[in-house]
Parts: sequence; C-alpha cells; structure tokens
Amino acid sequence: DSGPELRPMRPGDALFRVIVTAFAALIPLILLALLAFLVHDSWPALRFNGFEFFTRNAWNLGNQYGNPVTVRGEQVMPGASFAILFLIVGTLASSLIALLLAVPLGVGAAVFRGRGGATAHTHLRVAAGRAAGLGTQRGFRPGGVTWC
Repeated sequence: DSGPELRPMRPGDALFRVIVTAFAALIPLILLALLAFLVHDSWPALRFNGFEFFTRNAWNLGNQYGNPVTVRGEQVMPGASFAILFLIVGTLASSLIALLLAVPLGVGAAVFRGRGGATAHTHLRVAAGRAAGLGTQRGFRPGGVTWC
C-alpha cells in the first residue's frame, strides 16, 4: 500500500500555501521583535536595580521633591528602589488558583459528556442557555413563541 492517492495542486492551493507559510514565518519574527523591545526598554531599570529587581520586595519612588541623582548610570530620585518579586508571586498564585478551579471542572465536563449523559446534557444545555438569557425555539407556534 503506497498510501492515499494525491491529486495535483491547483494554482489557488499553491497561493494559499505561500500565504500561510509567510504568515507562519512571521510569528517567530514578531516574538523576537517583542523580546528585543522588552530587553531594550527595560535595560535602564535592570541596570539600576541589578538582578535584585527579581528577588526583592520593594517599590519606593524615593524623594519626589529632591533633585535626581545618578546611580549606575541612570538618573533616579534619591532613595528610589524597585523590585517585582511580589508581582511575580501574585501572578503565579492567581494562575494556580485559576487552574485549581478550571481543571477539575473541565475534566469533569469532558468525562460527563464522554460517558453519555445525553439526557442530563440536554437539560444542562437548556439551563445554560436560560442562564445566558437565551431561549429555545422548540415550542415555536405561528401565533407566537412559547419558550420551553
């Protein structure tokens, strides 16, 4: 068996393939450009704070009424200190909470649907539609609509 029989490509197929390939090649380039932009624009903050920017809890704007001072080649307000550990921990914690809620619900729904809960599925679908403000037109009559 040599596999499925392939038909020759039509001109439209070749054009589609070129367009899709071009857009697919753009994705890594866009990601690299985004990374370069982030590194370039964050470099002054990283140079001022050092690696401690990721390992400390600090967000001090410094003396806003003082004259800027130069620290490690960057002009900042006296006493300024910044770090984002609390932001990183908060983001990871909220993501973990979301996963703890979503994964059991998603797996449960998939198992329930796969096990053939057809009758219950119909009832749940109607209930979800009503909760979303939607009705069904199952009871449609020429003289008016009866929502089931």
